Amino acid sequence: MATQRTVTRKQMNNLVGNKTLTQKERLVADKLVEKGVECAENVDKNYMTLGAVLYHLKEKGYYRTRFGYENFKDFIDDKIPNCGHRKGLYLVKIFEFTRKDVIPKHALKEIGWSKLKEIVPILWNGAEINEWVQKARELPFAQLQEAVRKFRAKDKGQLASARKLLPVRLLKEDIEIIKENLENIVEDKLLETKDKGSILTTIVLDWMQSAYSLKYRSQANNKMPDSPRDL
Repeated sequence: MATQRTVTRKQMNNLVGNKTLTQKERLVADKLVEKGVECAENVDKNYMTLGAVLYHLKEKGYYRTRFGYENFKDFIDDKIPNCGHRKGLYLVKIFEFTRKDVIPKHALKEIGWSKLKEIVPILWNGAEINEWVQKARELPFAQLQEAVRKFRAKDKGQLASARKLLPVRLLKEDIEIIKENLENIVEDKLLETKDKGSILTTIVLDWMQSAYSLKYRSQANNKMPDSPRDL
């Protein structure tokens, strides 16, 4: 348990800029921005690569440690203006989900980012992947939005009736880390909810899915890039 808390502190320190970048890291950060600007020229075609670029810039904290921005949204607007922060945050969430190889590459190309941004939030929350990928391929955009809206309304009712309290004992420093990260998630609108219980549930489900994916990840050619070197 102690080791896990140490890693978490290190990750948090990277995010707030308490790290001196090496020359190699600065070069990687610069090349990621160059790649992002290039991909943003045609988002519909390059949205997966652009999502990967933005993901790494955010995850590594380069937008702060290299470029001096306190806010990731401002960073996107200034450095990759053809994308815009709202679309950029959608692409990050799409990449975070699809990098797990749960949706075939050919389906991603067919669906496109506009439809993916509608279904990815409910897929994070446990909606059946194949069913919603098929709906995204078949339904016009407006009908897909309506189907997602109805699913959320139904799912919200089921969650409310099934909700139970789960006592968890935490150290004070752990509580502060959790609170700060929950606030960052809400601020960046990475999930379409402000309910902290739902956010924590999504985080746990994501961890479980990531652990499964690391063990059983496909070696097929449609594998999504996991590091800047793969872009």
